[in-house]
Formats: sequence, C-alpha cells, structure tokens
Amino acid sequence: MNYFKNFYIFFRSKSRVFIKNSYYRITVPLYRYFKKPMIENPCGFSIEISSVCNFNCVFCAYQHTTEKMRKIMSLEDFKLAVHEIIKNGGQKIALTPLTGDIFADRKGIIKKIEYLEKMDEIKSYSFTTNVSLIDNDKINFLKTTSKLKDVKLSIYGHDEDSFTKITQTNLYSKVYQNLLNIKKNITDFKFKLDIGVRSYMDFKFENSNSEIMMLIKSIAKNENVKLNFHRHYTNWGGYVSKDDLNGLPIILKDDKKGYKSGPCARLFNYMILSNSDVILCACRDAMREMVVGNLKKNSLKEIVSIKNPLYKKWIDDQEKDMFNGPCKDCDMYRPVYALPHYDLGKKTNRSYVGYDTFFN
Repeated sequence: MNYFKNFYIFFRSKSRVFIKNSYYRITVPLYRYFKKPMIENPCGFSIEISSVCNFNCVFCAYQHTTEKMRKIMSLEDFKLAVHEIIKNGGQKIALTPLTGDIFADRKGIIKKIEYLEKMDEIKSYSFTTNVSLIDNDKINFLKTTSKLKDVKLSIYGHDEDSFTKITQTNLYSKVYQNLLNIKKNITDFKFKLDIGVRSYMDFKFENSNSEIMMLIKSIAKNENVKLNFHRHYTNWGGYVSKDDLNGLPIILKDDKKGYKSGPCARLFNYMILSNSDVILCACRDAMREMVVGNLKKNSLKEIVSIKNPLYKKWIDDQEKDMFNGPCKDCDMYRPVYALPHYDLGKKTNRSYVGYDTFFN
C-alpha cells in the first residue's frame, strides 16, 4: 500500500512539472516572435549576510560548497551594499542567503538590522531562517523592529527522526525550544510569520501528532501566521542528485530536460554576496558561477547594466538558447518570454516591462 501511495505522490509531482513545461511551450514562442520579454520591475535585491550554515541538509547545495565560499559579511561591506541598492532605487531588501543562515552571523546581525531600521530609504526587509539560532535575545530584539516585513521559518522534517536525517544535525531540541519562545512572543511581532515545513513525500500535516507539529499547529492559529508545505525539492543547478538524499523518501524534481527557451527571469534578480561579489539569480547559483562584478571595484549601477559585458553575455547566450553554468541543468528556470505560471489566475501587483524600460 505504501508503495502505491508514494508512486502516486511522485507521479503527481512529475505531472505538475509537465503541465508547467507545457504552458511555457505554448506561450513562449508567441512572446518571442513579437520580441516581448516580460521582466519583473522593479527588480529584486538580496544581500547575503552569511553564507555559513549550521545545518547540512541532504537536499541543499551547501554540502557541496567549499570553506572559501563560507563567509560572514562585515558591517562595512553590508553598509556599502545597502547604499548601492538605495542608489539604484531599491527600497526592499531580502536578507535570505543562498546556502547559509542569517543568524550564523552571531556577532553582527543585530547591528546590521539596526542599520536598516535607521535608513529612511529602506521601506522593508525580510529573511528566512532555520530557527536553530534565533534565540530568546534575538526574538526580543526583533520585537523592536518596525521595517521587518516577514520572517520565513524553515522547518525540516516532521519529527525528531526525520529532522535529524534531513539536516544531518542534532539540533532538534534547539529548534523546538526556539519555536516555543516564538509562540510566547508572537502577539508582540509587528511582522508576519511564514512557516514552511519541508519533509518526506508522504508527510501529511493534518495526521501528524509529533510534538513539533503540534506546536506548529498551535502557532499557525495566529492570524499573522501563514503555513505552507514543501515536498518537492530542486536540484540546485544540477549540484544535488538522488545520491545526496541518503535514500530518504524525498522528491527531487531534477527537471534537467525541462523546457528552456530564451533568458531566464532570474537573470534580473541580484544578490550581493558576503564578499561583495554581485551574482545573477539570487536563488540557485550556489557555486558563485554567475559573478558579474564586485562592489569594491564598480558601482552596482555599472554592474547590473546591459553595458557590462559580463552581464550582457549571460543574456545574449540565453537569447540564443545557450544555457551555461548552473543554468544548464537548473530545474527552476522561468522564461522571461511569458507570465510566470504561478501568477496565472491570481491577482498580483507585479509589473512587467521590456529590456529598454528595465535597463533605463
């Protein structure tokens, strides 16, 4: 019975990927014919305060990064990044790292958030955390913030056993205790909480009575809490494979042969790394292959310009359907020549423009 159930879940996941690719196969040729790219405007800016993580999740590319890539951003470099974003019209900043946790910056994170709070030009910021390092002192500090828009809590596994196997750590009790502290203080938060539970393919939240899931159910009763579940994991630009999953019942989409035609929309969202490098795709370039400049050498305006040959090459190559680096095997591709599939049928405030408008 369990075999057929898992097969159904796996088939459903693959079907979703098939439907997404089919939608793009139909719409992209039309938009490309009329030369009408749809780039989200304004673009998104992210700052990687920390590329260090205290987890080593089986589905994450962090396990393949090198010690040289794992770094905490200095306060000086953080201020430089914030000022460059402001000069480029950025008012919202995402602080979620590619493969780290924001609170791994144990000594400097509070000063950096305080700096954002002081900057009039910054209207809001947000981040994701694995919850293990957000202790009571940091929770009390976050209660004093006014510009923090939302905090995403990533919960790995649905009980202690699955947590330990997925994260490859023994930090379950810390996560549980920190969630208890969050529950005690939740009515004092000015920001929203988004709890994402990431577990096995056959996990059912409504049937789970483990202590941590019962705690999450009680937290989710608050009106400022959003709860979602992730059962489909990406291949991180081809760096994560089934061999990394240690035989756990996890769905890896791994859609290497998925439909790709024209530039990916993620080429127009930027992340400033902890060493001040600027990369394209603030989502899956875990190995830093898409570096297009460094803020200590050039301004952000110069770096994210179509006049920057390093940047222009990525766009030109993908206009020719040449996908290199992490883009070659990435299963999170979204064509710029179509409305995103996740916006279909939804009311959204997103605005989309062409190349000329975007770069001017």
